[in-house]
Amino acid sequence: MEIDIYKHRSFKACMSDALEILTHHWRSALRQNWIAALVFSIFASITTIFHLPFLALRDWGIEYPLSSWIIQTIVYLGCFVSALFLVLSILRWVHQCKTRNIIRKIKHIGHYIVLGVRHFGGLLTILLLSSLIIACLMAIVALPAIVLSLSQIYAQIGAYLGDPVGLPNYFVGLMFVVFTITWFVFVIFATWEIVALYLYYGSAEKQEQEKIKLNHETN
Repeated sequence: MEIDIYKHRSFKACMSDALEILTHHWRSALRQNWIAALVFSIFASITTIFHLPFLALRDWGIEYPLSSWIIQTIVYLGCFVSALFLVLSILRWVHQCKTRNIIRKIKHIGHYIVLGVRHFGGLLTILLLSSLIIACLMAIVALPAIVLSLSQIYAQIGAYLGDPVGLPNYFVGLMFVVFTITWFVFVIFATWEIVALYLYYGSAEKQEQEKIKLNHETN
């Protein structure tokens, strides 16, 4: 797979090129990124469950505060770290280079921040448009997860009022599986957004290099 990162592209071209890249090379993308995507999806799924009302879990946390704090720290930290590794894995795939080369680029983060400020309009446009499209798609994909979340919320409200929970014993496991699948699908959609932003950064960097070259030639 050869992708011309440093090519002049408008924000529309970046979004369409990113979609074309993923459409034609989805097997390669899945093969390289599925482990990172799955690990992030698992941590994100557990985090989602933690943020739903859960009377039994709350009571356990009150009884064992230290264990609760340790587990929550591991889960939240794991979610954050796995998200970073996922983005790194996606960038490594689209750039077709080794991890250390991506890390070398990250070391020049100041340059990319300045570059992002200079081309903030295009980056913001891509971010808003792609996020809106992803949100519409996820509103459909996440329907099973939404239904399960509402069931959990209403059941726990009843539990707080003294009513029986009324949910099967496997319900938490079902939520975990459905949430994990939902987050995995979200990662697939988010990959398109990340690739589009990366292409726009490459285009912006190419423009900056040409401006510098033109200034040198003029002087």
